[in-house]
Amino acid sequence: MAKEIDNKKALAQLLYVENGLTRREVSDMVGVAETTITNWSEKGNWKTLRVSVIGSRQKTIERLYAALNDVLTIAESEGRITTQQEAKLITQLTAAISNIDRTQDIAFYVSVLREFLQFIRPLDLSLTQNIAEYINSFIQKKIREIKTSG
Repeated sequence: MAKEIDNKKALAQLLYVENGLTRREVSDMVGVAETTITNWSEKGNWKTLRVSVIGSRQKTIERLYAALNDVLTIAESEGRITTQQEAKLITQLTAAISNIDRTQDIAFYVSVLREFLQFIRPLDLSLTQNIAEYINSFIQKKIREIKTSG
């Protein structure tokens, strides 16, 4: 039981600190009360950690996969199938991994396109302004795609 709580706490911290989920979202995903998440986050200073984390996308995905593996391993080690709550957590972890990939794509687009605008700005300001409008439309389209597919 204590190990299960420790696993939930570690998963909750990961989801809150590195993935930027709200306490309520973390609570729903981990299956503990929101007040428990609040207590854990205040005692563990998760807000400060959240601000200071400069984790790579790959590291975050690796941690999510590790959490996914932990859920599956617990059920397997107990010789049972996953519970409804565990199945829900598996689905949510998988969705989080997929969401990181999609949002990372947006961050990449924004980064590259911003750099491109900085490159052409000294060459032709008028052209830069025109292209910036198209870039904004493109980014908005990608964001809508993420929202409709997620």
